[in-house]
Amino acid sequence: MANPVPVVSRRSSSLAALTFGAVAASPFAVTAAAQYGYFPDQPEAVEVADLARRPSFYHEKAVLTRGRLGFSVGMGLNQRVMALEDPESIDEILMAQPYMSSNDLAFMGAGEVEVEGWFFATRMVDEFTLRSHPILRNYPYDPSWGDSMDMRREGFLAIVAVTPIGDTESVVSEREREAAAEMAAGDAIKIEAGSAAALTLDQLIADPEPWLSQRVEVIGKFRGNNLFGDLSIKDKKTPRDFVIKTADDAIWVTGMRPAGNGFRFDPTRRRDTGKWLRVYGRPWTSDGMVYLRAERLELTDRPDDDSLEPVDIRVAEKEAREADVSPLRVVFSLPLDGEREIPLDSEFRVQFSNRMAAESFHAAVDLLYGDEPYEDNPFPELEVTYDDGSRSLLVIPNGSLDPERELHLILYREIEDEHGQHLEPQPLAAEWDDDAVWVLSFRTASQ
Repeated sequence: MANPVPVVSRRSSSLAALTFGAVAASPFAVTAAAQYGYFPDQPEAVEVADLARRPSFYHEKAVLTRGRLGFSVGMGLNQRVMALEDPESIDEILMAQPYMSSNDLAFMGAGEVEVEGWFFATRMVDEFTLRSHPILRNYPYDPSWGDSMDMRREGFLAIVAVTPIGDTESVVSEREREAAAEMAAGDAIKIEAGSAAALTLDQLIADPEPWLSQRVEVIGKFRGNNLFGDLSIKDKKTPRDFVIKTADDAIWVTGMRPAGNGFRFDPTRRRDTGKWLRVYGRPWTSDGMVYLRAERLELTDRPDDDSLEPVDIRVAEKEAREADVSPLRVVFSLPLDGEREIPLDSEFRVQFSNRMAAESFHAAVDLLYGDEPYEDNPFPELEVTYDDGSRSLLVIPNGSLDPERELHLILYREIEDEHGQHLEPQPLAAEWDDDAVWVLSFRTASQ
């Protein structure tokens, strides 16, 4: 998280804090009802070690993982909270069934289990999130557990489904079998030296027509599954595709995983991207893009020509700047716009449809009572924090709200997204101020 940047509230001479980056509280999801069901459609297969070591990356993602059951945590309802341990390391995460289930974990004696669920980084979960999040509010979890447990438990897995592995093939054996199969596939076709046309990537990409469906030999540096943004991810054809590159020329390699005789690369990790590959395959095209369908993969030495070293060009970033951008709008708030009887210690969250320019919130947000004179400022310590990852704004009054009063959160025209777009003004926003574009209204509870 970057250091807090002092900003001035719209109608205040005092300073508030605008924070660039993640906030401690995990923000809500705008499409909670649609996005969060108890049966995610496409969970991502990951290792427990990945979840434990990169919790923020997998925060609020549907995952499928395998591990060994550890000890339960807490008492009462929390007896259903277990530790899931990585079978090959000391890494572990917490997991639990929802409160809505009255049964204890039926698989406690299984040892090895496969678990599908929603993952949360413990450092990004607070009391507010537990009350408001459409998934976490149904699970036994307490942020204070982090005060007493070692730092290996960086994540919490809200269980959707769990399957005992029991006496079936162990995770380690299965991984070894899969690795051996992938390496054998990459080494399967034997090709005599000199039987395939040796081309450079720039030759193949510049003029693929003479080589379509012909076997060619190409050398390139392994770039994972587009980890450096060398190509448009929209042009990727299958999940197993990976990229090789020389200089500023890159190509998608299809047809097999990056493995061969004596090697097996992980396309999701940069640690493998320093290796060079010789790829035997057949070029093909689709929508003007050139692809290489691999038949055999071999490790090769780094070329003597230094000019072949890949040049980093963030294609994805360039495309984002040039792409058509959806209009900027407010898509969700907590409390809800128009909500009555909000608690006197409320904080306010606003989520936007696009990523925002964090600095544009400077002096562009107010929190006012409906009957306050224009010049008054009821919250001199108003704090405004923006989280880019969730596109959400957190407004903290830093003072108790007055009971039974109309309250308005006002956004002004200076606010813009990363593309320079401004909010389309609400019809009645100008009644507050000529520069006001969006007003959210609430009613505070009685004491």
